[in-house]
Amino acid sequence: MLSSKPLLSLKEAAHLLNVHPSTLRRWADQGDILAVVTPGGHRRFSQQEIERMRSPLAPLVDQEPATLAFEKTALQHTREELQHHRNDAWMESMDDAARTEQRELGRRVMGLMMRYIAGADLAVLEEARQIGHTYATMSQRAGLNLSQTLQAMMFFRENIVESILLLPESVRANLDNNKQLLRSVNGFLNAVLMGVSEYYDVR
Repeated sequence: MLSSKPLLSLKEAAHLLNVHPSTLRRWADQGDILAVVTPGGHRRFSQQEIERMRSPLAPLVDQEPATLAFEKTALQHTREELQHHRNDAWMESMDDAARTEQRELGRRVMGLMMRYIAGADLAVLEEARQIGHTYATMSQRAGLNLSQTLQAMMFFRENIVESILLLPESVRANLDNNKQLLRSVNGFLNAVLMGVSEYYDVR
């Protein structure tokens, strides 16, 4: 039960816990921290609940910048490696508009994968399968067969996984369990690949 003392706003509580407000909002939605929702739809937190969360939160607070570092490294590494694959069939088949569309989809994939790594529920995997369908549709429109589409997917998968190894040791230490991170990344990307395969199976 929440304290009867004045409640803290989302921004105030996030500041005390040293996390981004969106992170605290997610924890509240997941039930990790108790919150009161005002008639206007705003979350409020008690001082008692914030104090309760301070100690157990230490590893999660460290995880936030580490996860962001992984996302940044993965995007940068993939962009750099793309320069060496411009003559691959799956790259040559795409015009500028298609490449822009692929980049936008790639950002969506990364954002969704970060949600999954952060502990979002399994519904995210269904979204990943739907992204696989979208990716397959775009690839087929560009004239790629299943083999070429999978080559492109494997390229992106390899670079995302390699990005874990490229992180500074201090950041990797803050990711708490690298094996679990790798398992989450593979699980998410497997769902995307299944979506691609399902699309081609019915065509």
